[in-house]
Amino acid sequence: MRKFFWWGLLFLVIAGLAYGDEQSMLFETLQQKDLAAFKSLVEKGADIDGFNENSLSPLHVAAQQGSLDFVEYLVEKGADIDLGDGRDSKTALVFAAENGHADVVRYLAEHGADLEAGSLPTGETPLIWAAGKRQLEAARVLIEKGADVNFTTVIASPLLRAVGNRDAEMVKLLLEAGADANLSPMMGETPLGLAQERGFEEIIQLLQQ
Repeated sequence: MRKFFWWGLLFLVIAGLAYGDEQSMLFETLQQKDLAAFKSLVEKGADIDGFNENSLSPLHVAAQQGSLDFVEYLVEKGADIDLGDGRDSKTALVFAAENGHADVVRYLAEHGADLEAGSLPTGETPLIWAAGKRQLEAARVLIEKGADVNFTTVIASPLLRAVGNRDAEMVKLLLEAGADANLSPMMGETPLGLAQERGFEEIIQLLQQ
């Protein structure tokens, strides 16, 4: 009986090592943008929703690096489109938005990604991330697809992020989409109040039009 136990334990260890190697190779082929090798590993059973050492799934990494072909393949194979990463619960849409990959943002939005999925710790949405990172085209796509320009967390909104960055183009985009210059989060001031406090005259003029 003890002999069978040790053989079984050895099998599990070997299987675990093989799984780990397979997953590591999956992320390596993704970083190298070798789609053929990536597909081969998936067909052999690699976990398309498994995390790497940075607590990211393949879809997170593909969206982060703007690899639309990988994103398309993963979504078609059934990857969890709204899976949050293991650190901040950021979704693939957040990674695409904050890094300015508008084509990936469009694809994910058109395939059912949650436009208001909030990341930790305070629930910033993809549009808040795009505004905060000055990603104008990604923000434009999110708005076109229906993202809420007046979504507020405890401390932030898309317009507050744009005002804080003194990003006139982003402010214009958000205002044209219906953002409210006098809407404040639970803890914080209004976009107009922030612009006035910091003396951003050109932003104040936009907000008061």
